[in-house]
Amino acid sequence: MQPPLADQHTCGVVGLKVLCRDDILKHFLNHSKLLMAISMKRFIVLTDKEYGLRVYVFKGVDRDYLVSPCSMCTCSDFIINFVGKKRDYPCYHVIGFAIAERQNRLSYVELDHSTLVAIISEIVFLGFSTRLRKIIKS
Repeated sequence: MQPPLADQHTCGVVGLKVLCRDDILKHFLNHSKLLMAISMKRFIVLTDKEYGLRVYVFKGVDRDYLVSPCSMCTCSDFIINFVGKKRDYPCYHVIGFAIAERQNRLSYVELDHSTLVAIISEIVFLGFSTRLRKIIKS
């Protein structure tokens, strides 16, 4: 059994705002893109076998994102709309990990350290990890 992400009282503080509070979770419960992503197991927790480090990845169709559940995401929607204060709630990637965890729909992958670093590098520098896709397919 995997340890829980973080509960609504300890995760995702931006200023004094908790991102996974009940009203925000409720806002996303019927979000079609989120529901599709959960059903397709796009919320992935990568664990480094050597160090125990956990990295959260949203595997998109065209891009992958590094996510800190209930806190932040590397997608442009999060940066432009939420950080830029155009709206009061984050992208669905940030909230999706909490909802997918509650539904027991997260995907877990254990990796050796060098593979994890390679996947993170692909996401950061290319925006997409072909290595992660090969591992998930096998």
